[in-house]
Amino acid sequence: MIRLLQISDIHWRDKLSALDSFKHIRDGLVEDVKRAQQQEKLTFNRILICGDVAFSGAEEQYKRAEKFIRELCEVTGLNYKEDVFVVPGNHDKNWYEGAKEVRELINRYVIEMKDPNEALGQWLKNDLHSASLLFGPFKNYDKFVEKFGCAEPLMHRMNNELMNSKSVYSEDEDKLYWCDDLAEINGYKILLYGLNSALFSDKEDYDTSEARKYGHQMVLSKLAYNEVSRKDGEVNVMMMHHPMPYIYGGEKLKDELDKLYHIQLYGHVHVAKSDNNNNRIHIFSGAMQPDEMGTGEEYRPIYNIIEIDIENGDEKHDKLNVKLQERCWNGTIFQNYRDEQDYTVKLPKYKWKREEMTETRILPEGVTKHTIRVKLINHGRAKSIITKLAPDFYDENLPKYYNVMRFLEKVRLENKWKELWDAMEE
Repeated sequence: MIRLLQISDIHWRDKLSALDSFKHIRDGLVEDVKRAQQQEKLTFNRILICGDVAFSGAEEQYKRAEKFIRELCEVTGLNYKEDVFVVPGNHDKNWYEGAKEVRELINRYVIEMKDPNEALGQWLKNDLHSASLLFGPFKNYDKFVEKFGCAEPLMHRMNNELMNSKSVYSEDEDKLYWCDDLAEINGYKILLYGLNSALFSDKEDYDTSEARKYGHQMVLSKLAYNEVSRKDGEVNVMMMHHPMPYIYGGEKLKDELDKLYHIQLYGHVHVAKSDNNNNRIHIFSGAMQPDEMGTGEEYRPIYNIIEIDIENGDEKHDKLNVKLQERCWNGTIFQNYRDEQDYTVKLPKYKWKREEMTETRILPEGVTKHTIRVKLINHGRAKSIITKLAPDFYDENLPKYYNVMRFLEKVRLENKWKELWDAMEE
């Protein structure tokens, strides 16, 4: 079993701590988690943040967020770099960065194409330099999440490499998502995917005209979600900020995502409403700091405690069980929002024998593949380690993080985790 702490929509501003009206909520969360450990003996394995860490993508906002997340890791006993996962929201970008008007024209162009997926794919292939306009507003966010290993490879490249008309898109390496191993439970590998649903968001990303011709205009490209692994013995967990009603073509996209991801974690709506529809689990986090944008009983600061477990079933199915506990701020302390929710997904067993999971059995006790990934990302000798294990692999023309991510994919495909760990320990 693995237990996750899910928060979203912190909306960190630049205010001094003593002037911040949400300070008591954040302090209350820290105290509530501390009580859960001391009184209920709950231990947490990961912290998941489903977007809108900042309010306007400013560097100072991420510095303040970092201090809070470090404090949260301290009380949970988690490692700040190894046990935190983040995806971006629409407030994690600087809406006024660079050529704002040009980006809004680009947004409209992509929306008006008959197939936005094809339009974006062709654009990346044919004019990577111009496409970099979409990623510039995420520069501070990219810098913030790099230490967690949650920077999308293409976004990071766009913000750290001097792009020009000769820059070329790499189908194998320029990913619009990140993927990591979350856990291994009862013979199943739990994979966590982080998707960016805010790439096309801007201040005017919703059509407010009477005709509402365009509706919500956030486009989630297939490049961000369709490469997910679908194998017997694997459970796919997805994090992204915007739920389907806020995505262009969301009704059709919902069916596609349900085929790919067993558990889906969302933020943005500031209302905690989850379901177990279509043999899938959709969990919506309330906002940690909802600001003054909503009213009503449902619109309150909420965080989630999520327990994931897998049990053996009958000859045809195993069971993926999820227990959801929503904790709500009542103005003084956090308390249960409603009764615990129990969700189940039937996992089909296939005719052919499942491949045995041997990747981590040769690693020292307590060392996971994610431990190794994050350690190399933050390692001062990353270049020399890569060069030792793969001479001539490191490309001096590419950013360090991009080189590391390319190499980690090579390690994953060749199952060389033990060799990489040993090299880092020398």
